[in-house]
Amino acid sequence: MPRVRATSVRPASTTDTTLTRDAACVVPTMSQRPDTFSSPMGARPTIIRNPASDRTFQEAIEEVLDTGVLEPAAAEKQLRERYPRAVVRPRELAGEPIAVWYVYRDGRWTPAD
Repeated sequence: MPRVRATSVRPASTTDTTLTRDAACVVPTMSQRPDTFSSPMGARPTIIRNPASDRTFQEAIEEVLDTGVLEPAAAEKQLRERYPRAVVRPRELAGEPIAVWYVYRDGRWTPAD
């Protein structure tokens, strides 16, 4: 089984959530998307997408989120209209103050292009 290299968030301050360069993650900073960092109930989720390099997939995710979906299953259903194998899964960590969704274009993790 191939090993996956983990990357971590390196906050520059208490309000900065900039990621390492090779992270497969879309996490806006507080100044870009303050609504992302409010309550997980009804707030726009933080998206960790795979593959991270697919900008067209990123735009499709943003379009789906702009419709106001609040459930991963609803987002997955909309994404599958363009990406039939797309999968959306919530990250469910106890006490996590924000909603985080993993979004896979190909239904599973794939290496960077």
